[in-house]
Amino acid sequence: MRWSILSAAIALLCVACHNPDLDQKIVGEWESAGTPASMALPENVRRSASWSAAIEFKPDNTFAWTVDNGTGGNDLWTGTYSVVGYSFSIHVTGLNGKELKPDEQLKYTVRQQATGSIRLPLPQDWTGPSVDYFPKN
Repeated sequence: MRWSILSAAIALLCVACHNPDLDQKIVGEWESAGTPASMALPENVRRSASWSAAIEFKPDNTFAWTVDNGTGGNDLWTGTYSVVGYSFSIHVTGLNGKELKPDEQLKYTVRQQATGSIRLPLPQDWTGPSVDYFPKN
């Protein structure tokens, strides 16, 4: 009986003292893996093996999200992010150097995946299929 109480107390202490460090690990560049199935992108993009996206999370809690737009160029989405435990929230406030109107701005909260990736929908299709991002090596 004493051992089970002691074991439970130790387990509880370990869980309580565990401090996730996503707020430190998230800083840097993250690259997409795979091609999105979003209907917001042209069919040639959804079938392309060369499509890519990358997010740079900066130490000042801002980000720059470069997304292949399927027309031979990239769109640059910008905004802020915050981290709480294993989850983080992003607030997309700009596109290609211009501030988005308040009703066009996007807010989204996700959890870091067990694989260490972050899964986000595309800014063009916030309700659509998601893309996994992994830290760039």
